[in-house]
Amino acid sequence: MAQRLLLVGNESDTHLRKVADKLRKREVDPVVFDADTMAQASYSLTPHGLVVDGTAITDGGRGWLRRAAPFVAQARIEVRQHLRVVTAGRVVATAALEADMWPLDWRVADEAHYSWRRHESPEVETQAVQLAAELRVGFSSQDWLVPISGPPMFIDLNPAGQWMFLPDDVADPITEQIVSFLSGQS
Repeated sequence: MAQRLLLVGNESDTHLRKVADKLRKREVDPVVFDADTMAQASYSLTPHGLVVDGTAITDGGRGWLRRAAPFVAQARIEVRQHLRVVTAGRVVATAALEADMWPLDWRVADEAHYSWRRHESPEVETQAVQLAAELRVGFSSQDWLVPISGPPMFIDLNPAGQWMFLPDDVADPITEQIVSFLSGQS
């Protein structure tokens, strides 16, 4: 088998689709492996290639993990809720999304972006503000998970992440704090 370019993601993802289309225009035919199926398959992804259920999909070459890195690097967590915790200085706001209503990667479902609800989680919010302060970021968009059992788990922090898709009672205080800071009123 010749070395094949591997894209791990989903063709419904605008970013992956754009890259794949441009590659095809350059007469490079990538193998697109649907990241959502990784939860149901037995796979091995190494620098030497991708093997799924015992079948070699690629044997090395170049690749791009568009929507798989968290699922490759850690055990799957059975999730009850997704939390988006946004901090701006000492201002913090949290929204929750019920996990059982959406795909594993909720971002691929357009309706999920409008289904978040304000959520109070003082313990998580305290930890989120502390983490942002320790990392010396004035703003952070953090993802936390509430597993089926056990305490909430921190997943990632983005110092330039999104928050405007959240409900107004979550997004507005963050926006106001950013504006107050930038205008010297905070």
